[in-house]
Amino acid sequence: MLNDKNVFFPNLPDNLRAGILQVPGSERSYYMLTEDQVYVYDTWMRKSIISVRLQEFLSCDGRWE
Repeated sequence: MLNDKNVFFPNLPDNLRAGILQVPGSERSYYMLTEDQVYVYDTWMRKSIISVRLQEFLSCDGRWE
């Protein structure tokens, strides 16, 4: 999946920094990170289904568990 993110993950922002599996062992969804946003990307729908600020995502209130 290296080199061309648009082939494997269309409809993402150009300033994407990293992608991390949302659920280990499943390739259904990923956390996609920019400098200030986190997107939940659904590989079946081939688009982002949720977007939040990085600061909110990293907060310790437990909403993302």
